Amino acid sequence: MKRLLAYLFIVLGLGMLCCNISFAAKINPYKVGDIVENQLTLGKKYKVPLPPGKFEVVVTNLKQGFHDIMLFQADKNGATRWQIQIWVSKKAQYWWNPPKFCKRKDLYFNKSKLGNRKYHCWIINHTRSELSTGKGFWGKVRDWIIAERIIQPDIYVYSNHEYQTSDKRLIGMGYFYNPEVDGVPAPKNIDWETAEYHMSRVHKYPEHEAFLKKFISVSATLVKRFNELNNVKGGLSLNPNQYITQSSINTETPENKVTNDSSEDIISKLKSLKDLLDAGAITQEEFEKAKKKILN
Repeated sequence: MKRLLAYLFIVLGLGMLCCNISFAAKINPYKVGDIVENQLTLGKKYKVPLPPGKFEVVVTNLKQGFHDIMLFQADKNGATRWQIQIWVSKKAQYWWNPPKFCKRKDLYFNKSKLGNRKYHCWIINHTRSELSTGKGFWGKVRDWIIAERIIQPDIYVYSNHEYQTSDKRLIGMGYFYNPEVDGVPAPKNIDWETAEYHMSRVHKYPEHEAFLKKFISVSATLVKRFNELNNVKGGLSLNPNQYITQSSINTETPENKVTNDSSEDIISKLKSLKDLLDAGAITQEEFEKAKKKILN
């Protein structure tokens, strides 16, 4: 009888262990080498929006109760456009304290809602691309950058966006962007406090300041999509709509970017079509149909 009970205990214990492992795996279903687009889905119910284009999963890590994922997108010349860090808590059983960045005052932009237990933080900052750590998630990222000979800027502009769900899950997103792929001059000062993007200095550098204003709008669209995908409402939504403008950064990927040559070809075709109309070679109705076809 004792042997039977011991056997049952071992079987049940292994069953519970398997279930826990299976559940943990479902939080992060992505593996290195996966190509993702539009959004990530974590734990089947939490959704993280992505900027336009395709991203490669280049690093994953599970440590200290968090799943970390790094996504990468390059421009047509192979330089980094986006590096995106996603972090999500393994368990949904704690009320989390807001991170220090939620309360920082030395940032170009900070829009945070620190409520009773729940919070939602959104900041925009700049950072050096140099990684000194050789451990954990960022150590893996550094090893990948070195191994793949990734072309990086000295300074990234990024947004951090962290939210505690109603069921005590913690989700965070860091969207790191390379302004140089948009033609913004590389900063001459690469220390954080003296960089052209610093809030106390950026007014001296119109191109860098214009980029930061555009980046706020792009970041706001991602916060808005996060709210919609995860049903975040009220004050915790951070009201991103008020920061969205028509300005945008160069988020087009090589395969969907319209080139100047294409634009000039369209103009040439429309001009030729108008000449045919003026010469009476085609009717107004035929002109409108042909024009619609060219523009589409």
